[in-house]
Amino acid sequence: MISWFLELPPQTQAAIISSLTTVFLFIIGGVVKYFYTKISLKYKMNKEYTFNQKKNIKELLAKSKTPLIKAAEELNYRLWNLNRFIDKKWHNIPEVKWTEGSKHYLKSFVYRFLLFFYWIIKAEDSIYSFDFTLSDKEDALYLKYIKTLKNFFCESSLFEELNYDGSKNTVSTDLNLPEFAD
Repeated sequence: MISWFLELPPQTQAAIISSLTTVFLFIIGGVVKYFYTKISLKYKMNKEYTFNQKKNIKELLAKSKTPLIKAAEELNYRLWNLNRFIDKKWHNIPEVKWTEGSKHYLKSFVYRFLLFFYWIIKAEDSIYSFDFTLSDKEDALYLKYIKTLKNFFCESSLFEELNYDGSKNTVSTDLNLPEFAD
């Protein structure tokens, strides 16, 4: 079977062997290229997805981080001020006097608290459309702090003085809080 091949001149034998080798490598190269392209495209798409998720999470957290820090700082100063002047009872207003006067201290205190809480919720809500498992450890830790603060301020025992019933899953409407007159 190989005898006919051995009877050929050496130049022809070399040409046939090189032709068969070229065809064989061409076929093997095509198969390898197909699988390599398929695998590398999947790898590339996975890397791009991960990169875009991390980038978008960082961008959204950066948009809310600065205002949140500013609001926290203002609330912190107000809390220190409250602690320093607690004996003046600017915060302790009897219910009959809720609608009298401007109540600037109380209103500005509530404003600072609500602003801080707004930015906590805004920071948390801004990233819900992204896969947060792909984020950096620092960003994940930041969001955990945000969630902890939110859960702390939603603790129903903080509102016991206002007759809030924490056992119900609704907002208590029997507080009878009047609107403040400007």
